[in-house]
Amino acid sequence: MDLHNWKLTVLTVCLLITGMVIPASAFAPSVDAQYNIYEELTIEIPENDLYVPGEIIVKFAPGLSEEKIANINVRNGAKVKYTSQHAGFKVLKIPENRNVEKMTEIYSKNPNVEYAVPNAIMTAFAVNDEYYNFQWNLYSNYSINVEPAWAETTGNDVVVAVLDTGVAYEDYRQYKVAPDLASTQFIAGYDFANNDKHPNDDHSHGTHVAGTIAQSTNNGIGVAGVAYDCSIMPVKVLDKSGSGTLSELVDGIYFATDNGADVISMSLGYPPEYYPGKALDDALDHADINGVTIVAAAGNDATGVVSYPAAYEKCIAVGATGYNGQLAPYSNYGDAIDVVAPGGNTGQDLNSDGYGDGILQNTFNPTTKDPKDFGYYFFQGTSMATPHVSGVAALLISQGASNDEVRTALESTAKDLGTTGWDSRYGYGLIDAKAALEYYDSITPPTPINNPPVADTGGPYDGVVGTAITFDGSGSSDLDEDATSLSYDWYFGDGSTGSGITPTHAYNSIGSYTVILNVTDSEGATNESTTVVSITDPNTPVEQMSMKSVAVTDFTRQAGKNTFVYAEAVVTIVDENQYPVEGATVSGQWSDSATDTDTGITDTSGEITLTSDAAKYKGKPLTFIFTVNDVTHAVYEWDGSTLTGSVTHPQQE
Repeated sequence: MDLHNWKLTVLTVCLLITGMVIPASAFAPSVDAQYNIYEELTIEIPENDLYVPGEIIVKFAPGLSEEKIANINVRNGAKVKYTSQHAGFKVLKIPENRNVEKMTEIYSKNPNVEYAVPNAIMTAFAVNDEYYNFQWNLYSNYSINVEPAWAETTGNDVVVAVLDTGVAYEDYRQYKVAPDLASTQFIAGYDFANNDKHPNDDHSHGTHVAGTIAQSTNNGIGVAGVAYDCSIMPVKVLDKSGSGTLSELVDGIYFATDNGADVISMSLGYPPEYYPGKALDDALDHADINGVTIVAAAGNDATGVVSYPAAYEKCIAVGATGYNGQLAPYSNYGDAIDVVAPGGNTGQDLNSDGYGDGILQNTFNPTTKDPKDFGYYFFQGTSMATPHVSGVAALLISQGASNDEVRTALESTAKDLGTTGWDSRYGYGLIDAKAALEYYDSITPPTPINNPPVADTGGPYDGVVGTAITFDGSGSSDLDEDATSLSYDWYFGDGSTGSGITPTHAYNSIGSYTVILNVTDSEGATNESTTVVSITDPNTPVEQMSMKSVAVTDFTRQAGKNTFVYAEAVVTIVDENQYPVEGATVSGQWSDSATDTDTGITDTSGEITLTSDAAKYKGKPLTFIFTVNDVTHAVYEWDGSTLTGSVTHPQQE
C-alpha cells in the first residue's frame, strides 16, 4: 500500500496551558502550517474554571435515607442532578448565588456526608501517529522492545479498558470502525459523556490510544499494536472537545473494574498540583483492590509535578520520551513518576524518515473530526506513552502476572536513562517488554503451603456381632488443589485395620469401640478423626436398667422484691443388680408450675440432676412435678418403668 495514499498528518498538541486552557486535545494542522499552534489548539477559559460551574459531587453516609438527604439539600438550596449507580455519589446543582468552594465546605462539615468535592474538569493528553516501519517506538534502540516479546505472548484473554474520548470500534449511525481496528477484539463498554451504551469516538484521541494498545496486527495494512490480541473495553469519559468531569471519570473507573477489566488505561488528567478529591481516590482504590492494573499519563506541561490521577500511588505514572530516549520537552516529571515510554516529538526527525518523530496510529481526521474520514496520524504526548505501558501490562497479565507483579516487572527491568536507579525525570526508566516478560518468567513461585486434609470418619455407628459394618470416610477432603489423591487408614478399635474411603469390618464381641481414621494427602500431610461404634449381640439377652428414684427439691432466689422458685430432680438409674449405671441418657418433662423438658447423662453414681425453669412466687403454693419418659444406653436396655417426683413450695410442715 502506498503510504502517500493516506493522509499523513503531523499533530502537535498543547494541553493544559497554565492557568488558562482546557485542551481540545487533537486538532491537526498540516505539516506546513505557519500559524500559532497554541492558539489553534486551545480554548481560553477563565482561570478558575477547573470544575463544572454550579455543581458539586457529594457522597452521603451509608444508610442515610433519601428523605434525610432531601432535607439536607433543601436546607442548602441544592438539587440532585445525577446519582451514580456505581460509586453511590450524587451530583448536586447548587444555587446561583453560592460558589462551588463554599458549598463544598458546607457539605464537607455535615456529619452525614462522607465527602464533598467540586465536579472537576479533566482533559485528554493529546498526541500524533503511522505504518510499521515508521513505528520506531516498537523496535528501535529507544523503543519498548516489543518485537521479541511477541514470540511469547500477544496479550490473549486480557481486557484493557481505555478511558478516553471513545473508540472507533463499531459501525453505528454516523460512526465507522477504524480500518486498522477491524480485527481487534472489543467487549462492551459505556459512554458516560452521553449516557448511552455506544462509546464511539467523536474526537480521534481515544481511537489513537486504543490503536497503540491493540491495533489489528499482521493484517497487511497500517500499523501494529503492543498487545494486539487483547480485548479493548471502550469507556467514554471525555466528550468531543476532549474534556470530561470528575463524576464521569469516577463512574468510568468503577464500570471498568466491575465489568472485567484487567488494565485501566487513562491518557487524561488534571492540571499539575490540582487534587480532585476523595471520590477519585476511592475509585482508584476500588480498582486496585480488585486486582486491576492502573496506568495513567503524567501530563504535558513540561513541569516537575505529575498530574492526577497518575500522581496517585495506585497508578503507574507514565512520562514520555522521544526517538533518542531523551525526556520529551512537554513531558511532566517529578516525585510521582514511575516509568517512561515513547510519546514522540513531532518537532524532530532524528530517524530521517521524512516525518516528525511522533507515535503513529490509525484514527480519523483530528481537524475535521469526521468519524468516517480515517487516516494514519503522528501524535505526541504522554497520552501516547501511556498505552505502551498498558499494552505491556496486558502482555504480562496474559502470562499470569498480578497487578503488583506487573508494576514490579516493569520497574525492575526498565532501561535506566537518567541518574542510576530511580530519578525524578525518568522514574525507573524506559519500559522493556521483552525484559519484563523474562523477569516475570524467572520469578520462582513461592513454595505453596500444604494444608493437612480434613478427616471425617462419619458415624457414630451401631452394629451386631458378626455382621459387617460399612464405614464412610467420604466427608474427608483436601484443602489444596496441588494434592491429587488422599489415602485412608482405618483403626477399628479391636486391633483390626482397613483402608479406602468406605471399608467394611465385623466385630466378634459386644461393646463400644473407638474408631480412628487417618487421612493423608499426596505430600504426606495427615489428619485424624475418631468416632464410636456400639456392638450388640441379638442372641444375648440385654441387661436391663431401671429407675431407682426421682427426688425433687425446691429452691428459691431473690430478684429485688421478687421471689422466684425452681426445682431440681435427682434421677438415679441402676442395673438389675442395683448397681449404678453410668452413661444413661435420661429425658423427662416438668409439669404444673414449670413445663420445660430436660435431658442429661448419668454420672458414675448413676445420678443426673435436672433443673426446672423458675416460677415467680406470689403467695400461693407452687408445685413442681418431674416425670421421666425415656432412658437410653449403649449397652443396657430400659425396662420401661417410670417414676415421678414432686415438691410443693412452700413445703407443708
